[in-house]
Amino acid sequence: MILYSIRSLAEGYLIAKFDEAFDVDATYEVSPASCSCPAYHRRQTCKHQDILAKFIVREKVDSEWFYCREADSWHNPLGLETMPRAEAPEGVTVLTLDNPADLHNALADVFGEPRIESSPPLSVPRQVIADAPAEPSSTFRRRI
Repeated sequence: MILYSIRSLAEGYLIAKFDEAFDVDATYEVSPASCSCPAYHRRQTCKHQDILAKFIVREKVDSEWFYCREADSWHNPLGLETMPRAEAPEGVTVLTLDNPADLHNALADVFGEPRIESSPPLSVPRQVIADAPAEPSSTFRRRI
């Protein structure tokens, strides 16, 4: 069974192909518009773009999930829902973007600026993702 995993880069994504022993067989830089694999240079489209679309739609980029194209199935060999986070070093406070007031106040304390009242946690709408098709759009060609 050949498995694929995708990580985000500054511009685009890196797709890694794994063999049965979870050894990396190949890696390519891929985006919806291009791929560095040999097949893309011959045909201007490739299976890596189809796989990328599946990862993006299912929000599995930069996750512990692997995709098997032959079986059209997802695998989580570590059994984790999320990757474990490293503990912050002593004296370091980790801030998230869930509450913008906390971030503002942390920066205000550093620069001697006035603090603001705490705001409710920020809820980011996922409408764009919810409206995304389950399968890649016609921009991506599917080969049989």
